[in-house]
This record gives sequence, C-alpha cells and structure tokens, in this order.
Amino acid sequence: MDTTCFEIKTVYSSEDLEGLYDAFLSGEKSVRISKKTTKAASTFGAILFWVFAALILISNLFTGSLYIFLIAFSMSAVIALLGWLMFFMGNRRFRSKAVWNAYPNKGEQILFRFSSDGFLSTQGHLETKVSYAGIVRLCQDSQRLYLFTSPQVAYILPKRDFIEQVDAFREFICASTGLQMEYH
Repeated sequence: MDTTCFEIKTVYSSEDLEGLYDAFLSGEKSVRISKKTTKAASTFGAILFWVFAALILISNLFTGSLYIFLIAFSMSAVIALLGWLMFFMGNRRFRSKAVWNAYPNKGEQILFRFSSDGFLSTQGHLETKVSYAGIVRLCQDSQRLYLFTSPQVAYILPKRDFIEQVDAFREFICASTGLQMEYH
C-alpha cells in the first residue's frame, strides 16, 4: 500500500452495532416500509386494546356491585397491559444485545490504515486489505461512518476516534470511492 493518509484506531461498542443495523435499514426500502407498517399496526392495535379496556371499566363502574367492578377492573388491567406490550414490542428499536453477545472480538482494538489505493484493517492477528473499488455504499449518522463492502456488511468508523479529521476523511473516502455519502 502507499503512504498512509488516515489512521483510525477503534474498539467497537454495542451502540456501534446498533448504529450499523440502522444504517443497513436506511438503505433497504422494503425493510423500511415493513418496519413502518409494523409500527403503525402495533400502535393501532394497542389503541384498540386500551379503548376496549376503558369501555369495560366504564361500563362496569356504575353497576353497584364491588365484586363485578373488581372483576372488570382486573380484566381492564390485563387488556391494557396487553395493549402496552403490543405497543412496546412494535415500536421498540433494534436491540443489539444478542448480536453484541455473539461478537467474538469485544474489547479488541481495530486499526484502519487508509492510503490512496485502499485500506488495511487489522484486528488481532487478522489483517484485511480492501480496495476502494470493493466499497459499494457510504453512509453516516451523527456518530459513525459506515463503509459497506456488500449490502449487509460494513466497516464501522466511530467519529469519536477521529481527531478533528472527520470532514477531511469524508471528502477523502468519497473521492477515493467515487460514491456519495448518504446520511441517515
């Protein structure tokens, strides 16, 4: 490789993997549509549960029987809880806990060396050379840059590890790959 233009050292965190998932979704239209549909359906279903629970409670409020009211209250609480679970499950963000637990290189430093003809990724005893022609998509969010080598695989470059070079690196990687940086 030529002379190093940029050198970035990082250690991935669970938040970095969650950011990668969001970056992946930002490029997949069918996944975004499915995610929005699921969110809308779960919200609508939860509202129906809550309305039904309120109607049960209100209709039994004036029966005059404490026993019937307590049964109605219990049923309403269970139905409202089911509505809350439906809302929560349909609107929760991806949790990277399972992916993070499966990630074998927790705590290991990754060194990226970028030159004019590609970059070298070094982690432990593994060294990977990547040509800029192998990068198919560039993406960023407020905390990271992502260099996708396939629609599902990307190198994560946390902005926290740049020493005030993020803008210069972004210009460099866009020029080197001929790709535009997407923002999500």
